[in-house]
Amino acid sequence: MTVREQRIRTRRTFPIVLAALSFLACADNLDGPNECIFAYTVDPASVTVQVGDSAAIRAIPATNCGAPSSVTWRVDDVSKATVRSTGNLTAMVRGIAAGTTLVTSENGDKSGFAVVEVQ
Repeated sequence: MTVREQRIRTRRTFPIVLAALSFLACADNLDGPNECIFAYTVDPASVTVQVGDSAAIRAIPATNCGAPSSVTWRVDDVSKATVRSTGNLTAMVRGIAAGTTLVTSENGDKSGFAVVEVQ
């Protein structure tokens, strides 16, 4: 990978990683009226898969948020990865093309996300 390619890759992934780290920094601060804005965490929070390979992920409901017991999965960039539900709170992420995207678990207004890097 050339230095230029590395810079482009860093510029693309930095906002996603920054958003994930910002959420994780606030995840333990669940007090006050907005404590359940994100009612799920996705485990693992960061997934790396090779093109053509898959990895298991799961949505974990936050305690005391009244989170429902099933979620819908969505990928921001379907040209990079796909996601397929395997149960109420579980899914498989499959790498399609090199790059980074977000996978989101949603149920109503409650959600969680993971950063997916495809190599």
